[in-house]
Amino acid sequence: NQFFSDSQDDIYTRKMLENIFIPNKASQKVLSTTGSEIDINAFFLHYLSNDPEPLFYLEEKGGYIRKYSVSIILDLSKSVLNELNKSHSFSIIKVLFKFLKFIDIPYLDVIVATGGNPLILSCGLSSKKILKKDSQFWIGLIHSLCNPKGKTYLSPCIDIAYYLNLERTDYINYIFILTDGLFEQEEKNNILLNISKCIQYNIKVFGIGLGFYPYNINRLFPNIIYTKNPDKLYNAIAYFFDKNIDVNNEKFLPLLRDISYSLQNTVSNLANNFIDNN
Repeated sequence: NQFFSDSQDDIYTRKMLENIFIPNKASQKVLSTTGSEIDINAFFLHYLSNDPEPLFYLEEKGGYIRKYSVSIILDLSKSVLNELNKSHSFSIIKVLFKFLKFIDIPYLDVIVATGGNPLILSCGLSSKKILKKDSQFWIGLIHSLCNPKGKTYLSPCIDIAYYLNLERTDYINYIFILTDGLFEQEEKNNILLNISKCIQYNIKVFGIGLGFYPYNINRLFPNIIYTKNPDKLYNAIAYFFDKNIDVNNEKFLPLLRDISYSLQNTVSNLANNFIDNN
């Protein structure tokens, strides 16, 4: 796990995360002896038992909690991890997982695209459990990084992430897909179809560029992030959450907030076909 060891900028990392994954749900209410809101069931139980302590009011347990579901999809193909691109790709992956280590996300899935069935490295556990120092997850990740595939398929990975997030209706759902976007046309169409399903159910999809020339990502994903400097990945992600975070005039190439017009039409048509056929 030395490759993913912590560095000196932990405070900056935590601050950045607080700006992106803001606590978004009130913690549950608990029974109390005082308050202005009454739990009806507890009130009747108190009335029947004649308990001297009127434990039938409701109050907040305190503070807010995070309710996010995040699925990470990794395209670890040879084009992503060749001699030209592997340094940038490794760094982006390292920064992203370090980024997620410092905050407790209730659901974190990690799915690796292969030449066949997707490899699920983690599913349905919190980020703190998955990314702890002695987790078996790191062994699976390092093994995948050291064994890139000649050809990978993203579409089945997106399909799995879609169904996982579909079950988590009370959460804000994100899918981050790390790739260079190099796929044959049939696979591109399958990717767009599965992304359209996610959009229909308000699952937000982000494409994060790996390598130095991931130009095809702007034809595949509704939100795209690319920076040549991996240390700026925090800033690039924060940009999509309307956070006033300094990006030092870095030229993100490209960095779009919305689906381009041509992609929007494509996704819309695919989504309509999906709805008509189901």
